Amino acid sequence: MWGLLGDRGAERAVALATAMSNFYADDLAMIRGIEQMLELAEDALKEVSDVLTPHGVADPSYVPMAGAVLHVYAAAFSEPKRDLDHLIDQLTVTRAELTS
Repeated sequence: MWGLLGDRGAERAVALATAMSNFYADDLAMIRGIEQMLELAEDALKEVSDVLTPHGVADPSYVPMAGAVLHVYAAAFSEPKRDLDHLIDQLTVTRAELTS
């Protein structure tokens, strides 16, 4: 089939297949990153809730401890967010390649 399109057609087909493969791989990586961030958020909510309600009743005196827990989670979110930002950039480039 590629013989009908010539060498240039075959090259473009390979480039398109590569771009689509990269797009798919980046898309899957983004899904995994989002799932990781959701899991972190669920863990953070549970831990903050546990800190605020150690005896089953919310106590405002525990707010500073809950803030400390959230501070730890903020640091934990930084790497997955950086990875997702990088993937967004890669997907944007791949999309541009596919539409050019």
